[in-house]
Amino acid sequence: MAKPSTVYGKHPVFELLKSQPDSVKKLQVARGAQGLSELLDLADALGIPVSQVSKRDLDGLSGGGVHQGVIALVKAFGYCDLEDFLEEELSPVTPKLVLVLDQIQDPHNLGALARSALAFGASGIVIPKDRACDVTPTAIKSSAGALAHLPVARVTNLRRAIS
Repeated sequence: MAKPSTVYGKHPVFELLKSQPDSVKKLQVARGAQGLSELLDLADALGIPVSQVSKRDLDGLSGGGVHQGVIALVKAFGYCDLEDFLEEELSPVTPKLVLVLDQIQDPHNLGALARSALAFGASGIVIPKDRACDVTPTAIKSSAGALAHLPVARVTNLRRAIS
C-alpha cells in the first residue's frame, strides 16, 4: 500500500482486511466500541494483533476523521506501475474501464470517484504525481473501502500516459 499509515472506519478497514491483509500491521479499537465483532473476528483469523485504546487516541490517529472506533495501522499505500497495470488488467479482447483523473485535489473527491469507479466496474485509476492529492487516509475513508480493491497508478505526465 506511499502515503497513509492509517486506515480508519469500519468499512474501509474491513475491506482492507479482506483484500490486502498483508498491508495491515495492527488494529487499534476504542475501548467499549460496538458493532465491530465481524471485523475483529476476521482480524483474529488473519493473526492481526488488536489493541484497545482510548477514543481520544483514535481521534488523534485519525486526525479528527470519523474512525467509528477502529483504526488499522498499515504499510504505506502502494501505487501500481502503469505499464504493469496495463499488461495485467487490460487486453484487446476484453476492453476495460480505466478512470483517469486530473487535478483532483480534495481527498474526499478522490474517494468518492473511487467508489463510483468500482461501482461501474473500473479496472483501476490513473492520477498525476503533481497538482493532485495522493491517496490519503481521508481518501481511503471516503472511498468506503473501494481503494482497497482498485489499483492506482501515479504518472508524471498524464497526457503521455493516456496515449
